Amino acid sequence: MIKVILYTREGCQLCDEAAQELQKLQEEIPHQLVEIDIESDSELLSHYLELIPVLQIGPYTLRAPFTATDLRVTLSAARDGLSREPEEESRNRDWSRRINRVVLGLSRHWLAMVNLVVFIYIGLAFAAPMLAKAGNERPASVIYAIYGRLCHQLAFRSWFLYGEQPVYPQELAGTNWESYPLATGFSEGDHALAQEFIGDEALGYKVALCERDV
Repeated sequence: MIKVILYTREGCQLCDEAAQELQKLQEEIPHQLVEIDIESDSELLSHYLELIPVLQIGPYTLRAPFTATDLRVTLSAARDGLSREPEEESRNRDWSRRINRVVLGLSRHWLAMVNLVVFIYIGLAFAAPMLAKAGNERPASVIYAIYGRLCHQLAFRSWFLYGEQPVYPQELAGTNWESYPLATGFSEGDHALAQEFIGDEALGYKVALCERDV
């Protein structure tokens, strides 16, 4: 059975909550909970005073803050380690621990990772006009080509950077901005040209995603 050590002290609400969460997981993942009061030992008190609750679950250690998902993942990892044959465990211990740490990391930081992916996705769309403005046409064209498979990139429906206007809408939009056909001399009906046109020094360069997609 998995041995779980909870370092706690009297009056620690987070410690009590951790013990309650472990109790809820007892039926799903049986384990033996041992609570150690850090005030019973001066060394434990000095070491864990600012860290509790701290959980030692098999070879893994959890420090606050942690969630019920963290507890479940770590308990499962410890259980899986106990269930292996000794020979197999000896061969794969290090590899399995790495995987379990990755899974635990994903469970704790998935939102940050999603935000990072979204930031990169949007950031590259804005990097294209920046690169074009700087004269780096080749990397800019690569980004436009990739994003062109995800978005129509019509110039009259896109944001522009470094130009006289942030947008060049169609005439029928009825805005005060100079219209796309007037600014470019192109027909609104030529969507292929509107997609290929990335801009110029006078008008600026369009973002690789249209206004709606941004």
